[in-house]
This record gives sequence, structure tokens and C-alpha cells, in this order.
Amino acid sequence: MVKGLKPTSSYFLSQVFWRILRKILNKKLWTFFYRLSQKIKMRNLISNFSKNDFKLVENLDYPQFSNTSNEDQKFSHYLNLFKSSKPLGEYRNFLDTIFKDIKDNVRTILELGVSEGAGINALKKYFYKSLIWGIDIDKDTFFEDERVVKFDVADQLKIKTLQLSAKKFNTKFDLIIDDGWHHPESQVNSLMAFLPYLNRGGLYIVEDIVHDQYFKYFSKIIDHLKKKEFSITYRNFQIKGSDISNNLGYLFIRRN
Repeated sequence: MVKGLKPTSSYFLSQVFWRILRKILNKKLWTFFYRLSQKIKMRNLISNFSKNDFKLVENLDYPQFSNTSNEDQKFSHYLNLFKSSKPLGEYRNFLDTIFKDIKDNVRTILELGVSEGAGINALKKYFYKSLIWGIDIDKDTFFEDERVVKFDVADQLKIKTLQLSAKKFNTKFDLIIDDGWHHPESQVNSLMAFLPYLNRGGLYIVEDIVHDQYFKYFSKIIDHLKKKEFSITYRNFQIKGSDISNNLGYLFIRRN
């Protein structure tokens, strides 16, 4: 089932001050001030991030779904089928390449940002052996499906709600995709909450990093992760027509 929903970030942004300011200022001016606030916050976030080793939590569940039905289609085929908002072109092609190598081994998937459900439905179709979990700030995005184990409400700007969801799920994930509120504070909060639940050999993808504004901050996060048990790939793509930025970075984190 795919719901026709509006993007939730504009309507459920938890920081009341910024939500009110969004109604007063034009988009360009609001974005300037919000990005400035994010850069200030990133200093503390990086400091907190560097204090963690992000080792895999012990005694986690690892449920499996028995399914042998496997369609020979690229992942981008299903993104198109379910009308995903993920950028066309290079990024989808890159996902086709990396997902091909892990397709048969992914059993548990977490997606942050359910929205209209296109991402989860595409993941479910492509990773045919997988079970799905989802996080969103808007509970009206949730839907029932035999492959969806659980949805939970969490706010990426409030790390304790993410940590609570992680404990509720109590699952080690082969694939985690952050496609939620595409700003550094939420992305780093989510990393701190869910990296300890990334399975050995698992892949964590942070989508839509505004490369020209925030890469110097994420480079420090990357340096820290490289010193731990993670392999890192960072790619930036020129995305035509994006309402976030034309130059977006994508961070791929694999636990060795």
C-alpha cells in the first residue's frame, strides 16, 4: 500500500521556533539562518560523536523471513515503480551497483523517514528475504504489511526518542537508510542512536548531505569511524532540481 502523503518535515518539525520562523521568512532566508544554526550545533555533536566506539550491541534479535521469490530487476526499477523521490540518475545507478552485491544477504532493514512509503516498498521488493522496520515523526505514514515488523514514532532532532526506538526494536540490521529530515543535527543524532545496531557486514547509508555546506564537519565524523571497525565511502553527486541543494553527499558506512 502506498499512501499519498505530503512530506512530513515541513509540518512536524519539532523545534517550534524554526517552524514559526518558516512561516514568516522566505525559504532562502530561512535556509540561511537554519544552516548557520546547524554549523554551530555540529561542534558539540562531533564532540559527542567522537566519544563513542559504536560497537555492536550484544544479544540482539535477528529474525528471518522465509521467501524464495526473487525478481530479476534492479533496485532503481522498484524506485520508479513506487514513484520514489530519490534523485534520478547517478545516485540510483550507484545504489543498483552496491545493492547487487548484498541483495541475497540482507535480512533486516531499517528506514528512517517513511513518508509516502515508496522507499520501504522498493526495499521490500528488491531485498526479497528481508523484514522491515521504520521510523517517522508522523504516525499517519505507517501501514500494515506482512513484511513490516514494526513502525515507531521518533523525532530525529531528539536523540532520546531514537535511542528508545532502537531499544524497542532490539534488532541488528543488515541495512539502515537515513532518508528522514536531511540536516546534520538529525543525521548525526541518528548515527549515534543506530550505528550500535548495525550488523557485522551491514551497511548504513546517510542520504542528502548538503556537501558544500557540511562536508568539512562530516569529514571529522568519517575520520573517527575509520579509526573504528568501519569502512567508509563518501560520494557527492550533482542533483538537478533538488530543493535541498544541487550538490548532495551520500555517506556509506560498512561494519567490518
